[in-house]
Amino acid sequence: MVLNRKGMIGMVDAMAFIIVITLALSVTISYMDPPDWRDPSGDVLDTICGVEVRLSDMTDLEDDSLVFLTDLIALDIRNGGHGSIDYVSQLLDVYSAGRGYHLVMTFGDGTVSVGSDVGGDNTSSRRDVFISTGGLLTISLTMES
Repeated sequence: MVLNRKGMIGMVDAMAFIIVITLALSVTISYMDPPDWRDPSGDVLDTICGVEVRLSDMTDLEDDSLVFLTDLIALDIRNGGHGSIDYVSQLLDVYSAGRGYHLVMTFGDGTVSVGSDVGGDNTSSRRDVFISTGGLLTISLTMES
């Protein structure tokens, strides 16, 4: 039986090349410092703006229809209610885990502020949300990092 040593050497050479390149790439990637794309305050605002709740859970009505939380916040700001605003405040208390936050919500002429002053390193985000019954709700959140 005759062995073709040129083919075997070529295959071993290719495997060695792949191993060396893989090691070089893994070392290079491990030393790279990726940018931090996290935006905690923006993520929280996106969640608040996108969540739907049952109307019967947030009001005295017996209606089980789903409504956006932002619509209820705008209603509470307009009418002086506090159910949805307290709900958002409780969510932020749990999420922040003792870190400071300051949430400002404005609808029409009314403004509601929740939280405390934030010191040190912080992130801020703002969202403008169109309310289904008309108008614009502006939510700004500043959180300690």
